[in-house]
Amino acid sequence: RHPAADHPHRLATQQVQRRRLQCPGIRSPGHASMIAYYALFSELISNVARLMRGRGVSMCHRNLLGYFILPAMMAVVSIAACAPRQSIENKERLPPSVMKEALSYKSPFGEARTAQPEIVAAGKALYEGKGRCSFCHGISGQGDGPGASVQQEHPPRDFTNCAFQKEREDGELFWIMKYGSSGTGMQRLIPDTLSEEEGWKVVAYVRTFCAAQS
Repeated sequence: RHPAADHPHRLATQQVQRRRLQCPGIRSPGHASMIAYYALFSELISNVARLMRGRGVSMCHRNLLGYFILPAMMAVVSIAACAPRQSIENKERLPPSVMKEALSYKSPFGEARTAQPEIVAAGKALYEGKGRCSFCHGISGQGDGPGASVQQEHPPRDFTNCAFQKEREDGELFWIMKYGSSGTGMQRLIPDTLSEEEGWKVVAYVRTFCAAQS
């Protein structure tokens, strides 16, 4: 007789442990709710089994629960748990309602990617100093600063990701510095911490992280 017929919660518990090993993503904060779902399923099946025993349900129906219903339910939750999650790197661009404004912002120094060395040097000093950008994004720009450890749900942006750099216009980066990014640790820097001119210098320096990876 299938062990799940009388003790389906045991199988559910085993499935939880197995999926934790097979699906590394379930350990991430974004998947914490999936672990709770497993626990709920385990408790649900356990209660159903006790109810069936208490009401004298036939062994045939109990085996049906153990052989077919329980595995099917666990399969559905397992697929959901291991489904690729949308990472912060794939997060949508700015909301359409503000995109026009963002794209209207233009650097007073011209294209940030081709900024003069003195502008980039000033941006570096601001990035690592007054702006405290490196606290989260790291000196390396890889999103590995000391403040990143408390932002695991929405980690700081990796500026060395050239795909991201190519997809974002200068004005979009400036807009984020001016208004912050809702739901993340990115707070607005302009005008609270930096002036607009200083903000553009930081954008120019941020652009160099992709060039460094080329």
